[in-house]
Amino acid sequence: MVKTDARSGAGFLVGFAVTLTLLLGLTTGFNLGGGGGLKYLGPRTPPDNDWFLTQASGYLEHVVLYHNIGHVLDRARAADILIFGNSRSLEGLDRHIADDYARKWGLNIFHLGMGWSETYNIQLEIVRKYDLHPKLVIINADASDRGEWDARFAPVFGDGMSKFATFAKSINYFEAIKYVVVGNARWRIDSLRDYLPASWDSRLPARFHSTVYVTYRSRKNGMWMTDFLPSTPTPLTYVLDQENCKVHPAEIANAAKVKSEFRSRGAGVLLVLVPSPRNCLNATRTIARETGLELLTAFSPGLEEHGDESHLTRESARRVSSTLFEEIEASQAFKTAFGRP
Repeated sequence: MVKTDARSGAGFLVGFAVTLTLLLGLTTGFNLGGGGGLKYLGPRTPPDNDWFLTQASGYLEHVVLYHNIGHVLDRARAADILIFGNSRSLEGLDRHIADDYARKWGLNIFHLGMGWSETYNIQLEIVRKYDLHPKLVIINADASDRGEWDARFAPVFGDGMSKFATFAKSINYFEAIKYVVVGNARWRIDSLRDYLPASWDSRLPARFHSTVYVTYRSRKNGMWMTDFLPSTPTPLTYVLDQENCKVHPAEIANAAKVKSEFRSRGAGVLLVLVPSPRNCLNATRTIARETGLELLTAFSPGLEEHGDESHLTRESARRVSSTLFEEIEASQAFKTAFGRP
């Protein structure tokens, strides 16, 4: 009888959350927190409606972006600058500094990168699918000697894509809406756990138990809100021999293809490299040299990462972003794209 009651209580919570999410979604056009009423509760919530959930009780952003759920790509369509990359650039480029430079330049910036060590492939498919026409594409050019998707070294020009990108491509629009609604419903339950009696937690199915990784994404510029990610600041040190690490020929070839495609769309391409313990600067420099693309880096002493051997802390991201956006403004690729002296 106790188990039956527990299941009934958990079932009620699940049903309530799904129903609430559906009702709010239907009344706001599934704006997913961006300009509508689909708000989140609990301590880990964004400050306003500009944000939609991208990672919590599941990974959502590949599905949301690929299927343009809630018209989240409206700003990408109007973007003068698109950014490609993975979670290293999403955590390593500070959203506030990006906004400051966008205002200074009078330009629209949109980050189309995705987490889970994502490659350029799904991002380029979105550009094609929605016929995006930026004037400049900035690519965070992590590189490796593997030549394909790799969770550890995350080569952006590698062949293939993550399982989340593959899944997003495999489902139709209505299945995508269902996936996003259920993901948001799960997070509604998860985010309310702090307000429930401790005895209730054990009654919830395991998939609804709390997660430590929570990120939201801006509809305005595509940047991540990383305020709620766990962090154990650790001095950034490199795990590779920077002088001898190599790049796979496939990554050079793919970079050349990307450059050619964007040139056909009237856009320039600029490579950057956000510092990470798993960077191979020599490999990225080889890609730049072989493709004739300009490369900007922002390496400096004293940087820290989260303790995951991959991502910069928020303070280090601010330092890197200040340097990197200043270098972008001074780059030849930027001046050519926007006719700046």
